[in-house]
Amino acid sequence: GKSPSASALSGKPSRRRESCCWCRAAGRRRTAAPHPRCPRSACPLPSSASGGGGCGCFLQLCRHLGCVPNIWALHEWSNWLTPVDRSDPTTSLSFSFQSCCLYVLSADDTVVVFILQWSSPPEAIERFKSQEIWFPPPQFYEFCRLCNFSSLCELHKFSSDRALEGCERWMPVMLTASNGYIQLLPGDELYPEDPDYTGEKKIIMSTDKKIEDLMKEGSVFHRIVIKNINNLAVYVNIQAKYKHINPLTINSDCSDYNSKL
Repeated sequence: GKSPSASALSGKPSRRRESCCWCRAAGRRRTAAPHPRCPRSACPLPSSASGGGGCGCFLQLCRHLGCVPNIWALHEWSNWLTPVDRSDPTTSLSFSFQSCCLYVLSADDTVVVFILQWSSPPEAIERFKSQEIWFPPPQFYEFCRLCNFSSLCELHKFSSDRALEGCERWMPVMLTASNGYIQLLPGDELYPEDPDYTGEKKIIMSTDKKIEDLMKEGSVFHRIVIKNINNLAVYVNIQAKYKHINPLTINSDCSDYNSKL
């Protein structure tokens, strides 16, 4: 269902720390003035040797520097649940994609982030196909969706306007075929009516058919086809909800299915 927009950061320390990591990339916003009662010695700036230990006095650091993480630059983009691991159902995670349009590049901190490289979505997908880099299916899906936008200004306008609608949380359901896998997403004709969110039902979807046969037989698609870890394709011909936009169909082989858009 539709996930409510978060009006405040979670109280859990791990999530606050994760948010701070993302906000670092989002830049900062100046406050009125540095706080006069927080001298530099009271809260030293984090360094590469500290391993991020400065998070313990994060508020004091913000007062001292007269700035805060620019969380207002983040716009809710999508929300995914990882498929349940049959061997350990507790490993299922919920994660959110946020869009943020930057005109000033960030720098790596040599502690958590060692290499930072900026690429356009088409460039990232090409590097994925050539096996220079790898990212999981949800990221591939979102890169294909970002390929709809030709400029940063266009993306910023769309994402900031659309974020007010919220978004639907998706849990991919894996269908095993004879020559690969299909991750089914909500709205696909093969997506189960009652998905197994906890792993308690121990439902395993499989077929002796090939992926090509399943694609030719189908007509309502919202799925990611996986031939191998670097051979993915997204097929969507349903209407996107909450004023979102469907991904472009980009795949890394030459197969052609009659029903793809």
